[in-house]
Amino acid sequence: MALLASCEALLRVDFWERVDRIKKEPRLVRARFKELADQYAERVPLEDILEVWSDHVGRPERFAAFQEYLRVRHGRAHGRYWSLKTARKPEPPDMLYVIRSLLAVLPDFPAP
Repeated sequence: MALLASCEALLRVDFWERVDRIKKEPRLVRARFKELADQYAERVPLEDILEVWSDHVGRPERFAAFQEYLRVRHGRAHGRYWSLKTARKPEPPDMLYVIRSLLAVLPDFPAP
């Protein structure tokens, strides 16, 4: 689950760098990120950040796989009695593959 938490942190740091003009491209993404920052202040949902990226780069299957693992992480982190309801097994090699696939399509992200 630490892999997912690290990726989430990477996406959130990137979000704020784009809002604060450290990263200026792509402009459409940055503009939508600024709207989210204005709407939510400090607590922008990760799902909304991923939705902006998905709309920009396409590849919905990569985002869907990542979001499925996020639900698993959320359930394990916050649910005391929680049953696994996913088609994917939350195994570290599988999660790493999904994370690498996601980051590979996002512009200005380090190569996984």
